[in-house]
Amino acid sequence: MTFSNSRNTSKALFAIFTFLTVSLCSGAYMLYLSQKNNITKEKHNELAAINKLKIEQIVNWRNNLLSDAKTIYYNQPVIIHINEINYLAAELTRFSLKTFSFRSRASGNLTQTRLNLGINPNVNHQTISEWTKSLLKEFDYPKALLVNPSDKVIFNTNFNEP
Repeated sequence: MTFSNSRNTSKALFAIFTFLTVSLCSGAYMLYLSQKNNITKEKHNELAAINKLKIEQIVNWRNNLLSDAKTIYYNQPVIIHINEINYLAAELTRFSLKTFSFRSRASGNLTQTRLNLGINPNVNHQTISEWTKSLLKEFDYPKALLVNPSDKVIFNTNFNEP
């Protein structure tokens, strides 16, 4: 009887050990799944917050640029000089650069047009240059480029570029 009693005891102990092992493993697995879900939700929330902040940052950046553009757009005294330089550039392209020379009599028409309109490219260039320097300083821009509607550069603060 002792042999069968010890055999029953060992079966019972084995069954208890197996039950405890399975219980611990299933509990650990459930804890793993719970932690995995919590971490996934947390990371998802963090990414959503970063996404929201990035969108706000881009919207603020765009609004700042639009505000800067409105400041430039409503600066009519400078716009007049820009339009004069743009007009003068158009006149220069209409006449060939070979015939345009202050020393040549062939450039009399263009010189007369400039005098009749009161366009002085040196004054215009100086005014635009001073204005862009203040823009670069105020808005902390590295350089400025003025382009006419036909994508021709009419003023550039980076003298290394054409």
